[in-house]
Amino acid sequence: MANKAVQKVPVNKQRFFEVLKWRNCSIRKLGEAYEQIERTEKTIRRCLDAGEMPPDLLDRIAKYLNVHPNYLSGVYDNNVDRIEDKYLRAVFKSFIKPEKYPYLLKAKSDIGYTSYFETLLTINDISIEQFNTLPPEERVLFRQEMNVAVLSVITKHFETDSLGNNLQDELSYCKSFVGDKDPFSYYARLEGIGLPDPEFDDEPFDEKENTCKSGFIQQQQRINQPCRPAPPRTGAMRQPATSASRRTTNPTHGGTPQSGLPAASAHTGAAAPARSPTSCTPPAGSRT
Repeated sequence: MANKAVQKVPVNKQRFFEVLKWRNCSIRKLGEAYEQIERTEKTIRRCLDAGEMPPDLLDRIAKYLNVHPNYLSGVYDNNVDRIEDKYLRAVFKSFIKPEKYPYLLKAKSDIGYTSYFETLLTINDISIEQFNTLPPEERVLFRQEMNVAVLSVITKHFETDSLGNNLQDELSYCKSFVGDKDPFSYYARLEGIGLPDPEFDDEPFDEKENTCKSGFIQQQQRINQPCRPAPPRTGAMRQPATSASRRTTNPTHGGTPQSGLPAASAHTGAAAPARSPTSCTPPAGSRT
């Protein structure tokens, strides 16, 4: 009986070696880290020569190097290369740096917001069925207040998160949306009382594509998914809580436009200010 073909995913050799250099690592060192990676140097080299490797191997290497697997596979480059505008393509390309895409983003993307929220309720002996007995407007308010409550505790002990975001700024922003009844908001749409916004929505709303980290408004899940590129929108940069800025956002917001591309200024296409020398994400975007 023939062996079943092993699923493989692409590997971008240029990005792979870029990350190795950035981490002061080598293929030999990866092979020596057999306990974490579970593959030999020879196997890794063979995969690189073929331009593809099993997804579990890519994930193990990415975790070892602390970079998102999509960075090693060239997903972000592929998205950018599909942009027709030469200037925008160059701008977005300049944002593809390994320090902007730590493995944390991959780990977070594996935790869907629904799973996070239901787990939070369950731990406190509240079933999702019980939660759903509340009126939809109250469910929206509950989510907003829960977000602030969790973040309030975290800010008592941490000044910034692991991506370099100022947590007091995040908390202030979240508080400004408590009681907000914008029908275009993420929570309103999640509870079935939101309205579609053709101006900002290129694709149907899919709650499963959104993830959450302790209720933070964080990096948009789309950064981790291959999707068709689009020019950055007004939601690509941190901005005042206007009706328009709310519409592109969700409780997992962060620094990229919904196109799944690196963040740039929505108005000029210029690079946004760096957060810190160790910042791992593009600057945060508008949120709801």
